[in-house]
Amino acid sequence: MKTRSIILCVIFGSLWLQGFSQDISSLDTYIEKADYGAAVKVIDSALKDTTLSPSVIRELSLQKAKCLKKLFKYNTAAETLAGILEAGDAEVMAELADCHAQAGRNPEALVLYNQLAFMNPGNLYYKVQKAALEFRSGEYASCIRTGKEIYDTDTIPTILTLVAGSYNQLGQRDSALAYYGKVLQITPYSRGTITSMSNIYLQKKDYDSVISLTESYLDEMEDWTINPILGLAQYLKGDYKDAYDTFYRQVHEGMDDTYSTYYNYGLVNLALNQTGYAEEYFGKAFEIDSSDVNLIYNIGLAKVRGMRSPESLEYFDKALEMMKPDSTMMYKIYSGRALANYKKFDFKNAIPDYVKAYSYNPSYTAALTTIGYCYEQLKDYNKAKEYYESYLKVGKEGTQSYQFAKQSLDYIKGKLFMEETE
Repeated sequence: MKTRSIILCVIFGSLWLQGFSQDISSLDTYIEKADYGAAVKVIDSALKDTTLSPSVIRELSLQKAKCLKKLFKYNTAAETLAGILEAGDAEVMAELADCHAQAGRNPEALVLYNQLAFMNPGNLYYKVQKAALEFRSGEYASCIRTGKEIYDTDTIPTILTLVAGSYNQLGQRDSALAYYGKVLQITPYSRGTITSMSNIYLQKKDYDSVISLTESYLDEMEDWTINPILGLAQYLKGDYKDAYDTFYRQVHEGMDDTYSTYYNYGLVNLALNQTGYAEEYFGKAFEIDSSDVNLIYNIGLAKVRGMRSPESLEYFDKALEMMKPDSTMMYKIYSGRALANYKKFDFKNAIPDYVKAYSYNPSYTAALTTIGYCYEQLKDYNKAKEYYESYLKVGKEGTQSYQFAKQSLDYIKGKLFMEETE
């Protein structure tokens, strides 16, 4: 404040000599009242004085840039600072770096913070800004190095989070979990950290760890963001009853009407064979977003299981229209269509769907014996014989399906023999 007052006095004298009516002392008042636009005008008037010393010009320009930043005029502020920047001037460099960062020019900001951190290795602020920019710029290895340097001198949860996030981006999930764990030691109820760790555990299919982590958190906090993560882990683990209870609370107590909650609640009900509820919540999800082929497929599946096979075909057909050639999903769709036709005794239309399902998933050998049975019902015994024999070449002896195919083949051979002797 003392330095600024001295400068203002010098400028005031200069302006007075030039006949300016506006008192430079009003600059303090404008800044105190947050009238930064008026402050900039006063400074611009002062800077017209060609007799000002370089030090006064620097201080005024620096103050102008700070006012411009308050008005979110980062480009103009950066231009002002660039005009007074000299090598080794850390204060101006830091203000310029901040302007670049605020304007989204991360590379330019990072260059300056690198220089500042090198010039002032003990300055924690410069290193913190550097780490944040490295993460935003995708320089994850550098962010880890900078973050660890900071961690050697100070424990800052945000920095540990950046290190953990960088490890995760590099695919080093165990290291990411280790650093997220350090964050939890400092802030045990950090929702973001719980979410990030849960996502990694879900990727690793470590559902028990997700359940343990989220249940411990929810024992202390009622959180309708974390609760559905618990429900998803319970569903994926196969704990359908627990998952049902979790999503029931999410919908009825948490008043959650989002797509993901309705969809996952539908999946849980489908897994419990509660097809009516499954359709209800899949329907609610459909009203929000009808573009997910998995949703369309599951609506069809719920209708098949709910003994409404004709209705299900509409959804399987829609899924086929939406689906790009993905073998796993195509197999699911065609096998679903095949089952729908089979259950309504439309063996003629079931056959091509079973054939296509088998073509997308050659391990689906049960399709062969089912196709054989469909041909048998259509009294095309030669085709039935062909598919029963195909199944017996790849089927596992001793299984129920193998025995069925073998007995059916014997029956078909008898039928063909009788036809030949007639």
